[in-house]
Amino acid sequence: MTILGHAFYQLLLRWHTLKLTTYQHVRNNYTACFIQSFLSWFYRGLTYNPAAITQADINEYVSHYSAPGGLRAGFEYYRAFPQDAIQNMNYSKTKLTMPVLAMGGGYIPVLGGNITMPSIIYGMKILAQNVQGY
Repeated sequence: MTILGHAFYQLLLRWHTLKLTTYQHVRNNYTACFIQSFLSWFYRGLTYNPAAITQADINEYVSHYSAPGGLRAGFEYYRAFPQDAIQNMNYSKTKLTMPVLAMGGGYIPVLGGNITMPSIIYGMKILAQNVQGY
């Protein structure tokens, strides 16, 4: 990861952590009001094929996320980031010794589009000794 990429990642991480872990009652009420708008934007603007997710699909997600406690697990995922970062720093001091098969690919608009296998394999070689990828 480049220095700029790392700095951007850290900034994004801090923003998400700050926004999603403070003022719980305000966060839950504010977010619930905008679930429909947010999920529509997310699925229409950040997916490779926006037509693959119908309005009925989005409405189904909205019905579940709008229910009491529907967003709790998602918020807890971000709330755990600071502890995860500490654990990941400790775990990354020793490379994995078992064989690792790196597979992936995707289209992530905020990261510039297509994510290629060489970048996925490179990222895994930082963490493991024996990496294969396809």
